[in-house]
Amino acid sequence: MKQEMELQLHEQYAQNNNSYFSSIVVLITSLLAVLGVYGYVFVRTSDMFAETWSELYCSSTETYSLDALIYTALVATFVLVLCFHICAYQG
Repeated sequence: MKQEMELQLHEQYAQNNNSYFSSIVVLITSLLAVLGVYGYVFVRTSDMFAETWSELYCSSTETYSLDALIYTALVATFVLVLCFHICAYQG
C-alpha cells in the first residue's frame, strides 16, 4: 500500500512537471515568433510613411512602410507584456 501511494505521488509530480514544461515551450515559441516577425518587418522597412492602408506593403520593392513597423512594434509590445504577466502569474 505504501509503495502504491509513493508511485501515485511520483506520477502526479511527473504530470504537473510535464504540464509546466509544455506551457513554457508554448510561451517561448510565441516569444520567438513575435520577435521574428518584428525583426523581419524591421529589416524590410523603407523610410516612407504610407498614405493609405494599401501602401503598408509595396510588392514591387518588397518593403514595408514605417507605419507597418509601428503597428508591428505595438502588437509585439502588447504580446510581450501579456507574456510577462503570464510569467509573473505562473511564477
